[in-house]
Amino acid sequence: MGVADNNLQLKASGVCSTSTAVVEGTAVDFGGPDKYPTVVRLNVTSTGVNTDTELIVTIEECDTEDGRFVDAAVFEPITGNAGEGVYHITHRFTKRYRRCTEQVSGDTASTFTTQIDIVPQGRYNSF
Repeated sequence: MGVADNNLQLKASGVCSTSTAVVEGTAVDFGGPDKYPTVVRLNVTSTGVNTDTELIVTIEECDTEDGRFVDAAVFEPITGNAGEGVYHITHRFTKRYRRCTEQVSGDTASTFTTQIDIVPQGRYNSF
């Protein structure tokens, strides 16, 4: 599964739910654009019980810490109570600062517990 770099963590473990609209993470300084593609890991450790709920996680980037962030990479939607697990995306980011956004949609209240990390050495057997 790979070891994450806590200095480059986009979100420590925490809850997002339908009651919080879009949750924007804090900007993290990566020192510049990527020379090589980066592996981003999304760990969903618990989910609400509603099957009509969907979690959308987006990684955004920007040239400045407080500038206008734009979408750079998006995880596949995670649906309801079947969503527990570990998900990866690989992307070559072109800007210095990155943050995550999470949005939960659905008709009934639901929560997801998530953590979003950078895995510097990539994925085992999947570099």
